[in-house]
Amino acid sequence: MGQTISKIYSLAVREVKMVNIERRAEKVISKDKPIPAPMYPSTVKELKRLKEEQISTEHLHTKDKQLDEYLKKVYVSTPDPVPKSERPVNPERPLPLSRHTDDEVTYGYSESEEQRIPPGRISLKQALQFISDNQTDPVKHPSTAIASHYKLDIDTTNDILEHFKMFNVHVQKKKEDPALMSKYEQLQLKIKTMSMYNAPEIMKEMNFLKKKTDGSEIEIKDVKDTDSAVDTKKDTSKILNSEESKNNR
Repeated sequence: MGQTISKIYSLAVREVKMVNIERRAEKVISKDKPIPAPMYPSTVKELKRLKEEQISTEHLHTKDKQLDEYLKKVYVSTPDPVPKSERPVNPERPLPLSRHTDDEVTYGYSESEEQRIPPGRISLKQALQFISDNQTDPVKHPSTAIASHYKLDIDTTNDILEHFKMFNVHVQKKKEDPALMSKYEQLQLKIKTMSMYNAPEIMKEMNFLKKKTDGSEIEIKDVKDTDSAVDTKKDTSKILNSEESKNNR
C-alpha cells in the first residue's frame, strides 16, 4: 500500500514540474545577461569604497603608447660563450682493461681505516670486537681497559656494554637420573648373562624402562661390560634370534 501511494505521489509531482516546461526554458535562454551569483559582503564593501573615491579604471583597458614603445626596444640576448670542457677528449684513448670486482665487505659498507677514526669514535667492527671480548672474559677485558684502548668515555663504554650483547647459542642439556641409569645398567648386564628362559621377562622390563624415559628428556647411554668387548646391542640381538629360531621349530 505504501509503495503504491509513493508511486502515485512521484508521478503527480513529475507532471506538475513538467507543466509548460518548454516555455519556461525558452524564457530563461532568451535572457541577454545571465543572473550573476551573489557577491561576498567584503567584495560589495570594496566596490562601494571605490565608487566613493571615484577611482577611474578606464585606463586599464586602453593601451599606453609610451609603454608599448619601450617594450619594443627590449631585447634578450645570450652573449656568453658555451663553456668548453677542460679535459681533452681523445676518441682513440684505450678503454680500461681491469675486469676485477670489489671484494665483499663484512657489514655491507666500507669502513674507514682505524688510523683515520678520530679519538672518541669507533667503527662498528671495533664495537663488536670489544663487546665480544668483554662478554667472553670480563676480567681480562674490563670496561676501563676498553675505554683506555679505544679512547672512549668510561660512562659511554659502560652503557654500550650494558645495553648491547652478542648472540649466544644455548643448548639445553638433558637430565640424567642416577636411579634410572643404574637400573638400565643392571638390565644390560643381566642380558649378557641371561638364559633363554628369563630373556622375555628382562626384555619386557627393559622396554618398559625405555618408554618411561622417552617422554622425560632423560639421556640413557648404552653401557658395555668391562670384562667383555662385545657390545650389549649385539648380544641382545643374538639372544632374540636364538629365541625366535626355537619358536619356529
